[in-house]
Amino acid sequence: MKRINIYFRFIRLILYRIIKGEWQLPAVSEITGDELLQRINSDRAPLLIDVRTTQEFNTGFGHIPNARSIPMMQFEAEFKDPGAFKEKVMELTSNFEDIQAFRDTQVVTICPGGGMSLVAAEMLAEENFQDVRSLKGGIDLWFKKGYPTTNSLN
Repeated sequence: MKRINIYFRFIRLILYRIIKGEWQLPAVSEITGDELLQRINSDRAPLLIDVRTTQEFNTGFGHIPNARSIPMMQFEAEFKDPGAFKEKVMELTSNFEDIQAFRDTQVVTICPGGGMSLVAAEMLAEENFQDVRSLKGGIDLWFKKGYPTTNSLN
């Protein structure tokens, strides 16, 4: 599926939530690329969750080293109902027992431009993850700044 179609579906999802009164301002904040790079290079590296499609994760820009792929954008295209979409994402996230261990430490979500990762971060915050952030500007800005990426599978 082309990226533009995924963006339109994402916009439809957000508009649906606004109309239904289910949307609130994000309860999570953003982290800049500079801040994230410092955290990755420190002894307190956060869990990185990349929500792009599997193909985008493994090709093109690649991904940030040690990021985990949870392709929310791929799943969104399969569901018309936002509730079913959220349920699928939370089911997938809960299947990664090692992700559950990060409930009390920092988790950073990543997408192409920063919008979908805010939704992902909000979902994780609703599931009692204590310190969830979204990468401001997404992987696109990360790549433009020349920060490290890889195409190797994790």
